Amino acid sequence: MCVFCGDDGLLSRRAFLRCTASGVGAALATSLPLPALAQVDSATSGSTVTGICDSFVESYIRLNPTLTGRVFGLDRSGVAVTDWSPAGSEAVATLMRDTLGALTSTPAANHKERLGAGFVEDTANSILAGYDAGEQYRKMSTHVFIGPPALLLTSFEMMSQATGGEVPLEPEAVNNDWGRILERLRAVPTGIAGYRESLEYGMARNLMAPRSMTLAVAKQCRGWAKQGWFTTFVNRYGGGTLAAPLAEAATAANRSYGELAEWLEASYAPTAAP
Repeated sequence: MCVFCGDDGLLSRRAFLRCTASGVGAALATSLPLPALAQVDSATSGSTVTGICDSFVESYIRLNPTLTGRVFGLDRSGVAVTDWSPAGSEAVATLMRDTLGALTSTPAANHKERLGAGFVEDTANSILAGYDAGEQYRKMSTHVFIGPPALLLTSFEMMSQATGGEVPLEPEAVNNDWGRILERLRAVPTGIAGYRESLEYGMARNLMAPRSMTLAVAKQCRGWAKQGWFTTFVNRYGGGTLAAPLAEAATAANRSYGELAEWLEASYAPTAAP
């Protein structure tokens, strides 16, 4: 059943719009191709509004795994990290445009589908409005649902960490969970690099975030780096075969946050908007 067109949808309209609107700078995080709705004319493929809406949700989960896992609780233990680079933002915008085009050419079969189509159209238009204004190139926030550094770091708390309460877990189960954490940890530097790439793109086009917020994000990132947040997090694993690679990946993640803080203060803040 379509999450928008059915009676028992997974997300409320207001909640989904609020959360997806905060993901304007989201991006393609895997090598998976865009969904069929972005490539096939719905008029000739027999698409329905329900199918388009379902495909939209599935595609957005792939495009913005960090946000959907952190906010919606969907695939929380997935290993992909959102790509906040300019290329990734364009991939999200393409999905929104193609979805709107498919809905425009596909008549709703009933009242539920009309409501579902309106919901997705509102969502896509809100994300495109931010994209067209260049918000993805000046996304700066300490909020855990909006700011990429905060969103990425706190997403690890949502992942399964092989905690079985008072019941001891088998080593295989522990390593399965922490193996996924390790994969995501190794992707942190790339995710932060993509975010910085978008900020640099905005700098070159005079699309700058406020200086006060820039310094707040820099302070936040520096604090996490100095505390060794990722190292403290992986220490929960304890001893085991993954201890060394987890420690190495955590060190790299801490370093990427420290380097971002330094760049924000030294290079971005001096020319940021008042």
